[in-house]
Formats: sequence, C-alpha cells, structure tokens
Amino acid sequence: MEVTGQEISKKRRSAKACLSCRQRKVRCDFTLCGPPCTNCRLDKVACELGPNKRRRTEQIVPGNETTDEAAALVAEHPLQPSQVSRSPNYVSVEELQHATPGDPVRFSLPPEQPSARPQGAVDQPQAASEVFAQHVDLLPAVTVEFPASPSEPPSSDSAAPFSNDAPAQPLNLKPLSAALGKVDIDFLSHKGALTLPSTAFRNVCLSRYIEFVHTVLPVLDLDEFMRSLVGPPSGTGQGASLLLLTAVIFAAICFVEIEHVRAAGYSSKLAARAALQEKAELLFDLRAEDDKTVLIQSALLISTPRGNVRDFKDSWYWNGVAITLAQSLGLHYDLSGEQGSSRELKLKRRLWWCCYMREHVVAMGLGKPCRISQPQVPMIGVADCDLPLISSSAPYAHLLPRDFHSSTKLMLLSTLLVEKARLCVCIHRIVSTVYGGSSSHSSGEWIGAPDSQSPKSFRDTDQCTRDLDLWMSMLPHEVASKVLRSQDQDRSLVISKVTLQTIYYTAIIAVHRPQAFGPENSGTVSRDHFLSRARSIVRWAAHEISRAFANIRDQGLLDYLDATAVANLIAAIVVHLQDCSVSDNRIRRRALHDLRHCIACLRHLQHTYASAGHALKHLQPAARSAELAVSELDSCENVDNSLQPNLAQTSNVSYRDFTEHVSELSSSRGASQSREVRASNPFADLYTQALGNEWPAVLYT
Repeated sequence: MEVTGQEISKKRRSAKACLSCRQRKVRCDFTLCGPPCTNCRLDKVACELGPNKRRRTEQIVPGNETTDEAAALVAEHPLQPSQVSRSPNYVSVEELQHATPGDPVRFSLPPEQPSARPQGAVDQPQAASEVFAQHVDLLPAVTVEFPASPSEPPSSDSAAPFSNDAPAQPLNLKPLSAALGKVDIDFLSHKGALTLPSTAFRNVCLSRYIEFVHTVLPVLDLDEFMRSLVGPPSGTGQGASLLLLTAVIFAAICFVEIEHVRAAGYSSKLAARAALQEKAELLFDLRAEDDKTVLIQSALLISTPRGNVRDFKDSWYWNGVAITLAQSLGLHYDLSGEQGSSRELKLKRRLWWCCYMREHVVAMGLGKPCRISQPQVPMIGVADCDLPLISSSAPYAHLLPRDFHSSTKLMLLSTLLVEKARLCVCIHRIVSTVYGGSSSHSSGEWIGAPDSQSPKSFRDTDQCTRDLDLWMSMLPHEVASKVLRSQDQDRSLVISKVTLQTIYYTAIIAVHRPQAFGPENSGTVSRDHFLSRARSIVRWAAHEISRAFANIRDQGLLDYLDATAVANLIAAIVVHLQDCSVSDNRIRRRALHDLRHCIACLRHLQHTYASAGHALKHLQPAARSAELAVSELDSCENVDNSLQPNLAQTSNVSYRDFTEHVSELSSSRGASQSREVRASNPFADLYTQALGNEWPAVLYT
C-alpha cells in the first residue's frame, strides 16, 4: 500500500515496564499511573519493576573527556581561580601492569592546565576499571599533574627556571609489579598513589634532590635514573620506577622553596610531604615494585624526615627495612671479588654505607643502640660517591643546580661524604658505649635518656675520645675550616660542611653529657675537676653548634637544612639552658645569647619538620624561664643587660685545637657518678622531654 503525505510515526516503547507487562509484551503505563499499573490492577497481580536494560548516554564530566573535548569545554566554560580544586587524573595501571619490560610506558604531559571541576563537587569512590575505561582513548597521553594554585605566584628569583608554563616532558615509567591484584589497583587509584605532581613542581623537586639529597645520601645511580626517566625510550631500558620517583620527590620537598610548594596546590611543606609520604608508603606496602635494589633505595629515601610525629613507621622503622633488605642481598659483605660491572659494585657499596650512616646518625639523635655492627665492607671512597661531571648535553642537564659542573665542587662534596662515613664509624662506639647499657622501658625511663652511670668504664670513654680526636686530626683543611659569613659561597657546600661539623659537636656532647649534667659538688677535688672539665667541653661544643647555625641563618639558608639540624639544635639548647643558671656572668650571658639564636632557628624549621615544633613545646617555656632567671641575676649584680657576649676566649679556639682539651680530659677520668643525683638536675630530663615522652622517634619523624 502506498502511503502519501507524512509517514506515520511509530510509537516508542515505554521507558519503564513492570515484569508482568514485559512477559505478556503489552504496553505498560507504570510511569504514568505509578504502581500498580493498569494491567496489573485489573488482573490483580503484583506489579514489580524490573531492571532497566537500556544504556544511558554517557555524560561528559570534566576530567573524563578526551583532550579535544576537554579543550572545547574549558574554552566554552572557563572556571574562575576560586573554583579550581585539585582533581588529579589517574594514570592507566593497565598499561603500567601489562607493558613488557622492554617497552617502558611513556607518559606525555601536555602543557595545558589539568582538568578541574567546579567547587563543591563531591568525589565519589570509583573503581579502577571504570577509571581506566574512561581514559582508554587518552593513552598514552595521560595528564598526571596537580592543578597549580593561583593564590600565590612564585617569586621571580627562585621560580624563573621552573615556571608553570614550561613545556611538559615525557616520562618513561616502569611497569608495576604483576603481583598487584584488582583490589590493590582499586585501592591505589582511590588513594591517588598513581598520580604525579605537575611538570614544573616535579622539575624543582628533581633539581633540589640532586643538589641537597644526592650529595649527602647517594642511593641512586643518578645518571641512569635520570636518563631512564626523562631520556628517549630505548629498546632495552625499563624506565624509572613509580615508587622510586615518588620517594625521590618526597625526600626533596623539604628543600623546595615555599612558593613552589604553594604553586603546586599545597598549603605548606608539611602538607606536601604528608601527601607524598602516603603515596610512597602505599606503593611500597602493596608491593608495587619487585626489584630489591629499588626497594632499598626507596626505603632509605622514605626514612628521611616526615610530618607526623606519632607515626609508628618513622625513620627508625624504614631504615630498619632498608637494612634488612640490604642484608638479604649480602650488601653487608665485601663484594669486591664478585662478578658484575664496576658501576653495580659501587652502587651496592654505596647503598650499604648509606644504610650505615643513616642508622648511626638517627641512633645518636634518638639515643638508641645501633642494630648493625662494625662494617665488613671496605670504606667508601671518593670514586664511589657517584658525583661525576655531567655533560651539558644530557637530557636532564637543565635540572642540574648551578655550579654542578665544577670538578672542584664535586670533589669537595665527595670528600665531605667520605668524612661523614668515617665519623659514623666513631659514632658507632659512642652510641654503643653511652646508650648500649641503658635501662629498659619497664622502669618508666626512656632508653635514650642521659645516664650518669654511662659510660661505665674509663676505657670505653677514653676510646671514644681518641676516635673523635683521630678523626678530626685527619680532616682535610677544606673540610675542617669553618663556614664564613659570605654570600658567594655555594649553598650545597655550606650546608654539607655545617651538617658534618655539627654532627661532630653533637657526638662530643653525647659522650660528655652524662657527666656534665651531674651535681655541682660531689665531695672530692678530683671529681669536681672532672665535672668542671666535662661541662667546659660540652659548653664549647654547644657554642660551636649555635655559631654554625647562626651563620646559616645570616646567609638565609635555613630552608635547606635537613632534620639532623633539629637534633643538633636540641642538644645545644639543653646545654645553654643549663648554663643560664650558673654563677659566672660571662657564661650566663653568652649562653642566653646562643639560646636565642637556636630557638629562632628551631622556630624556622618547624614549618618544615614537625619534630621542631614538637620540641619547641617543651623548650620554649624553659627558655623563657631562663631569660627571667638571667635578668634577675643581672639585676642583682648590677651589670649591663646587653646580651652580646664577649667571645674573646672562645673565638680563638680553632676546630682542631679542641682535641687538646679532649686528650687532657681523658687523662683525668674518674669514677662514674651516682644514679640518685640525676633527679636533682631538671635539665637532665629536658632532653628527653624535647624528644617526646610518648614516642621517642620524634627527632627524625
């Protein structure tokens, strides 16, 4: 039959139909009349609505559209700066997991700003399979960056080389471990562990890592890591590990300027490190990496200072994990005769010495005995430090710090690292002597509290003194010289030198602090002379620490100190508080002057390290009381209130001259003090309170 005119339109099926109408294949008016429908009401049967089998049209959500659609959407509906919130896109774990080892995953980061969504939108938990299905058309060009916060633009001085408008660089990432299951992948994607910061912020972190972390903790083969990360893909390379890259960024954040941190969307360094800490620990705990060498490197970098002072996975925990993995690979033995390239053998030797140095510096700060014995590995040398000259044609040459191409600077940095390893060998005997015989927690006393009975024997203490004397006598002049207040010195050299020297002074305080915090009068002339000499040595070491950090503060380099500075400052502050109550006016005023310098440095560091803020809660009230006590004593003696001390006697004491005092003290060693008098001195317990009574690992957390 021929139809003329407009064609008869066919009626569409109902959007919803009950199960009875579906079975009978009749039209249902469920949506019009509501349950029950007319057919079920007339037939007097139950009216139940079945599942809808129709596919809904996908709605375009910011962050899920393709690159062209996203650009069009942003152009049509631009967001105001106040509406932008951090909403990272997810990296495809399917490509990370199923890529072949010879075909590293390559992520191209577009220079445009990452997708954002209006303020007030609620994040809903989303399965990884759904996330990856939405981004299947975007691979391999996946945006893995956080939106930049427009609240505070970076300054022109520090942010010029790494602006947010810099062209994005491709990343070669190694496939994740095949042991990861779907539940693990869902959890990692939900926690954001598969995201990376923006290109500009990542470049800043990599540059600060090379300048301040790798020079003191060279756990990486730097050239191989950087080439595998930003270099062109090769047929044999596997790319960089996502876990290791996250750990590198985490370790470098504390040296990044605050303007870069805020531009990346974080409110503070503590917040940025907390976010990266969670990602790195999740990737480590869920076994996202199979290579034990990468696990050791990541554990050592995660063991650097963090934000939460009550986190049981502190520096002591992660350094223990690194030591256990290193021992499982036999890195604590001499591997000189084993097969392998010279580069691999140097990396293994360097990894073990990094574990050794971290263990002893942390143990001295926490007052704990070390978990590893004297090393059987040959002493690390300058050639093992992995600080070679890097060509300007390297693909990562733009990330290198200024003057990093100087052979003289690299040689001096390597020498500082070797001398730090030699000093840690001396610290091993000190920690074993002073803290090895401390009481347990069952007596209610912390194991790291200064004990007036430790060191127990004259022989052990004398050996500790001789070790420090020998170490200092063998220092090169460039390392032993004090840091001058000059603005044209290289900042990485200044920081490394000051850190090494203050660790040495802290070791001196650790040896003599149990005797220096004893009673004023012990009843015998020889014991009084012995205590006086111990206090003079501890006072001298504390003053040298204060002066070193005062120079750093004058040069504006406090932002580049690591958490070791917090431990050294606490040790010096406790000594200054003790000296504020002595009868000698010159010592009292000099101690208050140094105390104010140390407290000012500690206040600055609390924005980077939570341990500094925790210590200030206990030390600031004591410092205010010390100032009042000094003012009262000065008013009674009718002296000038000027706090600038006369340092004529101490300023002439050189770095090497102190060994004469140590040797002279060793010859006049007397018997140990009684334990009962320790409670009479309030400053003996202040060091423990500054570290934290609830959790002793506050210094390096």
